[in-house]
Amino acid sequence: MENQNSPQLEQSRVILLVDDEENIIRSVKRVLRRDNYTVFTANSGQEGLEILKTERVGVILSDQRMPKMDGTQFLSEAKQIQPDSIRIILSGFADLESIADAINRGAIYKFLSKPWDDDLLRQNIEEAFGHYELKLKNQQLTEDLKQSNKELKEHIAARQQMLSAIQHIIDSIPLPLVVLDSEDTVILQNNIVISALNIEFPAILGLTAAECLPEELIKHLKEHHNDPVSKLAIANESFNLYSKLIPLAGSEMSRLVILAPCENG
Repeated sequence: MENQNSPQLEQSRVILLVDDEENIIRSVKRVLRRDNYTVFTANSGQEGLEILKTERVGVILSDQRMPKMDGTQFLSEAKQIQPDSIRIILSGFADLESIADAINRGAIYKFLSKPWDDDLLRQNIEEAFGHYELKLKNQQLTEDLKQSNKELKEHIAARQQMLSAIQHIIDSIPLPLVVLDSEDTVILQNNIVISALNIEFPAILGLTAAECLPEELIKHLKEHHNDPVSKLAIANESFNLYSKLIPLAGSEMSRLVILAPCENG
């Protein structure tokens, strides 16, 4: 096993060369020396598998005809150890049936023949690294998306819990309460407002004031828009009305309305 470091790259492109002929390994390394790869070499499939157990490899370039374990067998096992690596057969013995089968099973990315053209070999290896790095980038984006979705779900759950607590507090107030946004849509209510004002809807969230609130109340709010405290009658019942603008949704102001029945009618 040999290692050729590349200090110019922040993250090395690592390639594994597997061939039982040492002169072939030397020739391929000579072709690749300009490309700043970190190069590991092995003289058998078994030796290559041992390297893959300890080193992260982007591209594997293997001979086909090797003793004990041929290239397609080696790359099939290499896929189990490092499934993301891009696996290439470089061979002068075109056992097309086994190579085609390995390609169909995804064990081999490409077949290159011996003797090779140096520039074409470098180009194919460069493309293989591009394919490998794109795969890793997509995996990272997927993981980032999963993490973002997880954080979003946790945020939504926390918001729902907070809103549930707010609603519980609002429901515990023993006076009719409603909050209208700038478009006069009901965005908060307590349960008592439904029965106290004889509203026909079981819930009025999302409805406009004109759709659900008594006409007397709507008219009174328009006439006493700037009055924090006022009196009005709804269905022959008298109320003290407390009205206040509050910043509930960003920069827009919402109106809090609380009705307190007058004890003496």
